[in-house]
Amino acid sequence: MNHPLITGRWQLGLGLSLLATLFYGLLPLALKSVLTGLDPFTITWSRFFIAALLMTAVVTRTKQVRSTNWNKPTIGLLLLAVGGLCSNYLLYLVGLQYVTPNTAQVLIQLAPVFLLLGSLFIFKETFTPIQWLGLGILFLGFILYFNHQLGSLFNRFEGNSLGLWLVSSAAFAWSIYGLAQKGLSLKFRSTTVVLIIYWFGTFLFWPLARPSSLLQLKSSLWLPLIFSALSTLLVYWAFAEAINHWPASRISAVLALTPIVTVVASEIIIFLWPGMLEAEHLSFLNVSGILLVITGSMLSALGQAQSTKIRR
Repeated sequence: MNHPLITGRWQLGLGLSLLATLFYGLLPLALKSVLTGLDPFTITWSRFFIAALLMTAVVTRTKQVRSTNWNKPTIGLLLLAVGGLCSNYLLYLVGLQYVTPNTAQVLIQLAPVFLLLGSLFIFKETFTPIQWLGLGILFLGFILYFNHQLGSLFNRFEGNSLGLWLVSSAAFAWSIYGLAQKGLSLKFRSTTVVLIIYWFGTFLFWPLARPSSLLQLKSSLWLPLIFSALSTLLVYWAFAEAINHWPASRISAVLALTPIVTVVASEIIIFLWPGMLEAEHLSFLNVSGILLVITGSMLSALGQAQSTKIRR
């Protein structure tokens, strides 16, 4: 498979990646609160449906749909993208029922790692020794953050351990979507791919959802539900556009910063609105793990930037 062409407009790629990082960081906090009033299938269906309606309005107004020649490889990539993103949404949400937003957000950082490794093998992206060092530090950060949960991870598949496995599976599913999206960027506009996925997800989860339960939803939960739907639209639009301007390895490094957004935002919410979220004590090892995840991601980004500079 050929490497999709990128524009080289790194400033735009960085800005879009930071936007996606912000919404990624806030998303688990919103979803955790909505889970108190709706089941995972209804939430997932609502997110897809609202995002599909908004994206349809945008595409219709701007006429951004690009025609393409349909063939088996294109259809196969599109099905992979649809399956990957739909699986990611549901698995992450179900896993979030068993773990805290901070834990889910740290663990979901496996998604850009999987994407990074997939890009190395499929798209033949270059990777420097500094980036490999960064990847090792990332995994060390995971080990430190989950130090008290590693023992039970393989012993039982219930409660917190089940949540960890579900979120890890969601991360892998997301990387499948990301790799397929990158391949589809040669054939489609990013808005076209996202629109197809949103409508496919809407009809896929419709039979499993309970739309009538939305009528009984507390008014205080409508805001986080709408936010989660809007973040669905903005995050994946930003990601789909970013990969047209920046290598996936750099985007992956920026996305690894999302745990900081989640931790800081949760502390602010707990301080301003006590009782809205369950307070979570972060030990020294937990904090060290998060910092190592950030350090590893930054080394990965700097390593790629250094490699690009040398090649020029």
